[in-house]
Amino acid sequence: INSFSTSNPIYKIEEFAFTDANSFYSFACDNVKFGEGVSVMRVLPYAFWNSKITLFRFPTRKVNNNNEAQLYIDIDDYAFFNSKNLASLDIPASTSTEKCLVRKFGKWCFAGCTGMASFDFRGRTLSGNHVLGVPEGAFAQCSNLQSVYFDDNAVDSIGSYAFYGTQLTSWC
Repeated sequence: INSFSTSNPIYKIEEFAFTDANSFYSFACDNVKFGEGVSVMRVLPYAFWNSKITLFRFPTRKVNNNNEAQLYIDIDDYAFFNSKNLASLDIPASTSTEKCLVRKFGKWCFAGCTGMASFDFRGRTLSGNHVLGVPEGAFAQCSNLQSVYFDDNAVDSIGSYAFYGTQLTSWC
């Protein structure tokens, strides 16, 4: 399998689903249509461990009448661990009518993703009374990582080794 694209809702990607997938380049679910109400999309531990994936594209979701997101994303421990070719993690930016928001980062979730130069989570994480912790080892050994962007007041903690072995020059 070289790429995976779907318009069906993916609620979770199971553990080891694409582990060691050596010819797997992209996972796109940007045209997904979820049903009514709040949904959660989870990328479980080791789902893409040591895979050759280069692009992962998350879906957007319509907001409800209170301008609240209807899709939350949980990226569990080690989800993309050692996916060295991962160069693009596409979480669509929120608009007035569509948004999906990252609710959780797991420990070591992007560790060893040496292909990433930048992560941009602006407008893509919970805000207000909800904050996001950058857990232990989250971006460790992302040797080409130079910048990470979050919204103001979106991060309340940074774990041990979170940015160990990176080239981080800009935290915004």
